[in-house]
Formats: sequence, structure tokens, C-alpha cells
Amino acid sequence: MTHVQSQPLQIKNSGRIARTIARAVHLRHLQKSRKIAIQWREKLIRAHGESAVTRPVLQRIKRYATDTYGSESWWPWLAAYTEVRREFVEGWIGDDYYTEHLNPLWNRQDIRRLSGLKTMDSRLFPDSVVPPVFVRVGGQYLDAQGTPEPLETALSRLEAGKTYVIKPDEGRQGLGVTFTTTEQVAEELGKVPGNCIVQPLIEQHPDIARINASSVNTLRVLTFLDPESGELRILNHFLRLGREGQRTDNVSTGGYFVGVDGEGWLDGHLRDPVCVSIGSVHPDSGVDVKDCRIPNFGAVRELCLNAHRRIPYLRFIGWDVCIQASGEPVILEWNAEQVAWSRNESCFGPLLPSVPRGYPR
Repeated sequence: MTHVQSQPLQIKNSGRIARTIARAVHLRHLQKSRKIAIQWREKLIRAHGESAVTRPVLQRIKRYATDTYGSESWWPWLAAYTEVRREFVEGWIGDDYYTEHLNPLWNRQDIRRLSGLKTMDSRLFPDSVVPPVFVRVGGQYLDAQGTPEPLETALSRLEAGKTYVIKPDEGRQGLGVTFTTTEQVAEELGKVPGNCIVQPLIEQHPDIARINASSVNTLRVLTFLDPESGELRILNHFLRLGREGQRTDNVSTGGYFVGVDGEGWLDGHLRDPVCVSIGSVHPDSGVDVKDCRIPNFGAVRELCLNAHRRIPYLRFIGWDVCIQASGEPVILEWNAEQVAWSRNESCFGPLLPSVPRGYPR
């Protein structure tokens, strides 16, 4: 009897403890995020030689944070954005608010994790991604249709003299990606733990390759399914460019990015990993990007919108798209965990017409 009577109290206490732990984790994430914002801001100040956040500007930022989010504690990311743009723009959504509130609410964790499973891409988006030669899932090798086969059979479909790409599940920002020859695929597979996918290396369009030929330079397209209106639209797009000799175009590994307008024209501002403009000329190739236009850009936009329609459970998705030599766009990866919000919002935002109502402040 005593045990039965104590159950409600135990459940109540368990719920209180769970909420306390969740709150502590949330605060720790916010502290870590804001530390990153402060460090980023310091790099920007050093790069520009002075701060754009004067005392009056900081006071304005804190008032905006209080009025919009309910507390001035949301100021660090807004101040970092101000250093990027050299002015404060009302309407910005800080990366901490996006990551800790909007993304968990709009992109459910159990579903957004699918974007890390490279081995699932051809099942989710069969007409939009690079088809695999084969995948390895749970130690078993499968062809593009999902039929199990011995490794020897899978390897027999590789073409001599070609370069192949091995991507592990859960790989991010080019980490863990292996470029290898036909003859070395089997050996390299032995070095990759867990599930992975084997794809042919894409030959990119010459108009894109001439800016930097060593890397496959991809467009990052951010799509948004509005939870209130149900409208699916594109919020932003930019082109990522690698450095000479680099295989990948990731900004986090030293590459550049440049904005792209709705007609496919590059905005002429090459930005480094800290989001500082270095001008319009790629330092390695000497190509002036302000005169460049993305081939078949309308098809790029339609490709990403159609792909998002296949997974309407997610609100924000970042798509990495390559323009093939033929001019046809193809999705190389997609990301619902991290959509490069701070880069998109600070350089090209505000991306949303207003801070969404009815969400935590």
C-alpha cells in the first residue's frame, strides 16, 4: 500500500528532475553558443581593425533583444552579425535562438537526423541525388536498388581509371570523405567504420570549375516550409568555392562563399570563413566572380523545392547542389541539423519577415 501511494510523488519528482536537467542542458548550450559568437566577433574586429558595435549600437541591440526575445542575454550573436554587416539590422534571428528554439521545434530531432544518413539519400530522393554504385549498411553491401550482394560483385561495377568518393554516414563538412581510385576502393573501405556510400566523382560545369578546379564547388540552397502559411519557399542561396589543391569547398576548411541572387548572378563579394569580404577575385585562379552566373539556375531552385516536398516533416533544409558538366543540377548532400544559419542570416538576412510568434522567448 505504501509503495502504491508513493508512485504519484515519485512520478512528480521524476518529472521535476527531468525538467531541471533539461533546463541545465539548455543553459549550457546557450552559454557555449554565445561564447562562439563572442570569439567570432573578436576575429571580425581584428579583421576590420575596429568594432562596428559602439556603445549606442550595443544599447540598441540589447533593447531589441529584450523587446523581441524577452531578455538582453540574446545580444552576443546579434552583435557578431553587426560586425559582419558593419551595421545593426532589426529582424535578425541569432544563431542561439535558431539552434535552441526554432530548429528543435520545426525540425524534429528524430527526423532531421536522416540528413546525416548518406546511405538513405537515394531512397529518399531517387531522382535528385548522385546514384550510388553501392552502399554498405550494417556490414552488408547493397546495390543502388537495395539488393544485397557480395563485395566482389559491387567492386566489379567500378569503371577503370575513374575517381570515386566514399562518404560515411553522419559525416559533416567534408569530414571523413575519401577520394580514391578504382583500384584502391576496396582498401579504403576497410578504413571506414560503419555505414558508407560509394559514388563516382561528379564532373562539374566548366563555368564553375574555372573559379576553382580542384574542388567540386556547390551551391548551398536554404528552403523553408512555413509552419503557419504552409508556403514552401527559398530563403537564400550562396556558392561555396574551395582553394587551389583542395578537394572540398567547405568554408570551415578555408574555402570561400559568395552570394547568389534570384537569377543566378554572383554578388561579387567573396567571403572568407569569418565572413569578411576579400573582394571579387578568387586569390588562386584570378577569376573575377562578379561577372559569373550559375548555369541553369532555375532548375537548381526547382530541384531543391521538389526535394523538400518529399520530406514535409522538416521546415528548414540546406541543400548542397552541384551543376554537372551537362548543366543538370544534382544534390550531393542535404542538412537539417545545421543549415549554416549564422552565415546566411548575418550576410544576407533577415531571412524571415519577422521573429516567429508563439515560440519561447
